[in-house]
Amino acid sequence: MEEETANTSEEQIDNQRTQMRESRRPSYSKIVDWNATSPSLGASNTSSTWNLLRQEEPQHIRDYSLLSVFTMLFCCLIIGIAAFIPAAEAQQLKSTDLRKAKIQSDMSRNLNIVGIACGTGIYIYLIVQNVMIINKTDI
Repeated sequence: MEEETANTSEEQIDNQRTQMRESRRPSYSKIVDWNATSPSLGASNTSSTWNLLRQEEPQHIRDYSLLSVFTMLFCCLIIGIAAFIPAAEAQQLKSTDLRKAKIQSDMSRNLNIVGIACGTGIYIYLIVQNVMIINKTDI
């Protein structure tokens, strides 16, 4: 008899623990209507859907395709082409998979930065070389 009451009390404790765990978890079953207006400033409705489940609106993802074309034409052709490929993929993925589109967009941005830095470095090197050659011929 005592074992049965001990088992039932342990089961009750387990049930209480699971209820506590589930009450701490946020409920994702509610859907936020982004077209709805927010509660007025004077309202103290803390249990509204707006206050419970406030999520960020989808962010704008840039595809850096124009910057990739600039990098191709004026800085470094190979890196510009390598930057244009993920830019085109990011543009296609914008409507379907935002996470992958963001990854491709970041890759395109980073490749463009590297391409512009390399192109600028090459231009500076060529200018310095030309200035050194002009100075040697003048002497």
